Amino acid sequence: MTNHHTGRRAFLVTAGIVAIAGCADDSTPENGGSTGDDENGSTDDGAEDGMTADDHIEAALEALRSAEATLGEEIEGFDGATDHVDFRTDAIERDLDDAESALDDAESALDDADPDQRDQIDTIRDTVSWVRALTDTLDSLGTALDDFETAMDYWDVERYGDATDRIDEAESALQDAGDHHTVAVDRFERVEGADIDLDLIDDARSDMADLDEAIEGITPLLAGTGEMSRGFQAFFSGFDELVEERWSAAASDLDEASTRFGSAEDRFRDGEEVAPVDMRSDFIGLTCMSGHFSDAAGHYRDAANAADEGDWDAFDASSDAGEAALDASEDCEQPV
Repeated sequence: MTNHHTGRRAFLVTAGIVAIAGCADDSTPENGGSTGDDENGSTDDGAEDGMTADDHIEAALEALRSAEATLGEEIEGFDGATDHVDFRTDAIERDLDDAESALDDAESALDDADPDQRDQIDTIRDTVSWVRALTDTLDSLGTALDDFETAMDYWDVERYGDATDRIDEAESALQDAGDHHTVAVDRFERVEGADIDLDLIDDARSDMADLDEAIEGITPLLAGTGEMSRGFQAFFSGFDELVEERWSAAASDLDEASTRFGSAEDRFRDGEEVAPVDMRSDFIGLTCMSGHFSDAAGHYRDAANAADEGDWDAFDASSDAGEAALDASEDCEQPV
């Protein structure tokens, strides 16, 4: 049906993930740069561990830059995968936890209510929360795409029931990705324009908007593909029953297939409106195919009902119409 390996890269590129990776690659714990501190800084010589609040703030920034660099590496692997992807978050989460801990230490080391230092700590904490939410978004999106890849592998061997189950899991993971993305956007609102040296923030608003567009595009893809899987299950059961002259059972299953394919057609048509431009022609092709499949199943259902009533002329006419609808589906633009 579709080259789903090519489809993965199309979604990733559209999502701006490559751009995010490019920004993150430039950030390393060694880069240093402005932290928004006063040059003299607030000193807390009385800190028990010998570190001032500024020292702890710098440690938090180093951990945050390390998380940013690791995130970039993981995204590169994400984008470069042509099959299943292993998006690892453990190292990123450790660095973000270290940054949070350093910020807690910085707060403890404050010996007065220095408003500039307090604001700096709050900004870095919001940035840590943003990077964590962005990581969670990409992790869940990767899980959704992995589940979709597996579903397509099941399609290749006509295991439509297993494909349906895996698509259900993909839809759940995509919902999680959307929830995390909502949090990421909220956190970014707090840090955009802040005086903090992180390359990941550059152009992040447009990148996250692209990511939101990709999630919106994948949603009808999964919904439509799930309905197609259910439609194929019912269609092939009904067609076998038609061959076995089990007319009533065939009509019931083929009617369900027609309904499922029709629902898939609606979902794919929805996708035409929200999909990234690079994927729009794919949705148009899927809309075309699912519509013809719905027509074909409906015609074969009518054939089963005609046979059940002994009307063989109607049976032949409906069967021919079903075959013609299946032939017409081959003329639809094929997803790439």
